[in-house]
Amino acid sequence: MTSSTAKTVGGSVLGTARNAIADVLHRSAGGERDERVVAGVCSLAPEAPRSMLDVGCSDGRVASRIAKLLGISDVRGADVELQPDAHIPVTEYDGSDLPFDDGTFDLVTIVDVLHHADDPIAVLRSSLRVLRPGGRLVIKDHVRLGRWSNGVLLAMDEASNFGVHARTAGRYLSPAEWVNHATIAGGHIETMVWPFRVHSLPWRLVARSEYHLLLRVRQEPA
Repeated sequence: MTSSTAKTVGGSVLGTARNAIADVLHRSAGGERDERVVAGVCSLAPEAPRSMLDVGCSDGRVASRIAKLLGISDVRGADVELQPDAHIPVTEYDGSDLPFDDGTFDLVTIVDVLHHADDPIAVLRSSLRVLRPGGRLVIKDHVRLGRWSNGVLLAMDEASNFGVHARTAGRYLSPAEWVNHATIAGGHIETMVWPFRVHSLPWRLVARSEYHLLLRVRQEPA
């Protein structure tokens, strides 16, 4: 066996093991997590939205469930990496400027995505730009509370994104930084749900509710 072949086999075995671990995490905690995120986003949505964009939608599974609960027929997604067999129509974009006209959507959602972004303020600004008058941006993301929380969140991200996304940036924000980012992007935080309970025991002992938040943001008048 050549060294290159051995490396490939070793990598395949390691990849299979990591996939198995990620699958256990998804099956034991993922379903409940998704249900709470979906319910939380729906609770902050504007009244009777007719159109929705999910930024960083991955396969569109979560966005599809949100749209179904809210009765939204026009639901679209945008992502830097297109996933096969997506549940909603997805447009590829550069991770900064959304390829949609101003004032297109009643609801824009960003679920556990901004900490991956190279320029989160640019993503926020673009997401607010495509909102219709009276529309709202709803964000679910993480909160940095110190070095320990950063390590925990990064480990969770790497496990949950393994085999789906190429990288985990881990740019987590403090509550004050969330407010600052929204303001710089031209928005105003109307509602902050923090702590936001995502996991039950035993996962909550590690992935604490204080590490998660929900935001409802409106666009400030020019």
